[in-house]
Amino acid sequence: MLVDLESLRLRYQAERPAYVALADEVAGRVRAATRRRGLVCDVNGRAKDIASFLKKALRKDYASPWDDIHDKAGVRVVTVYESQVDEVEDLVRDLFVVHHHEDKRRSIAPDTLSYLGVHFEVSVPPADPAASGEAERLCEIQVHTRAQNLWATVSHELLYKPAQEPPAEVTRSIYRLMALLELFDGEVARGRRQIRDLPGYEEARMLETLERHFYALAARPTDIELSRHVLGALALTLGAEEVAAYETTLAEFVEANREKLEEIFTDYADDDRNPLLSQPECLLVFERLNADPFRLAQVWDERLPPGLLRSLSDVWGVPVDY
Repeated sequence: MLVDLESLRLRYQAERPAYVALADEVAGRVRAATRRRGLVCDVNGRAKDIASFLKKALRKDYASPWDDIHDKAGVRVVTVYESQVDEVEDLVRDLFVVHHHEDKRRSIAPDTLSYLGVHFEVSVPPADPAASGEAERLCEIQVHTRAQNLWATVSHELLYKPAQEPPAEVTRSIYRLMALLELFDGEVARGRRQIRDLPGYEEARMLETLERHFYALAARPTDIELSRHVLGALALTLGAEEVAAYETTLAEFVEANREKLEEIFTDYADDDRNPLLSQPECLLVFERLNADPFRLAQVWDERLPPGLLRSLSDVWGVPVDY
């Protein structure tokens, strides 16, 4: 079937700004939702440029290129861990109308060369005011781990289908690459589970909990070595049972004080007088100021500069006595 490229070009040229806006809207919603969940992800949106759109229409045997090209707007979400992919999937289903879903990790045959990841085709819910009459426009969302994204980036040449089948040793080498990527994500997940179950890992689990809530509230880069140093001291303000239950304790504290915390991190975003305000452990300090300020001051005085605690207590509005 011959494609009327000029008509396609003119139509897409006219409508592309709407797809740019759609990609920005979808990316913004996903970015905000992953942040609220405390998920550290790279989220990027774009609208296919006109040349790429026309090239795809030329190389694909579509009956109706305009209707059949569904990635005019696209968003890519790159997670750190494979377990986060499932969390992002849940968020996408909550945020949008899902028209198509494919989990390429499970759907491709074991002897098929392809890139891995999860693909959605979505639209903004029609009742949503932000849809602005554009609810029928589709946006593709791809969710990858960093390893899967690496494969997607470098695989184009390797997956090119030449007229002649490549030698067996070349095919085997490509399969080994794919296996290594899957093995990498799998072994990272297995190692995390095993490490988290080791005795003495309670403080590290506390730090993971603090980091997740802090990212949701402030979304700022942190110094993990400083976090470990400070947390090593502040953990002494908690008993063993309190450490074990701290995930619940912190979640309840953050929920009860969310508005106050959001205001603090907004007001002090550019304040460099206290470096701990840009660290996740400040949440532990605020929670302990509420729960047991006397014990906090006692432990702090033995291990950390007292001026930092005095500054944080002023910010939180609970004085401490030395």
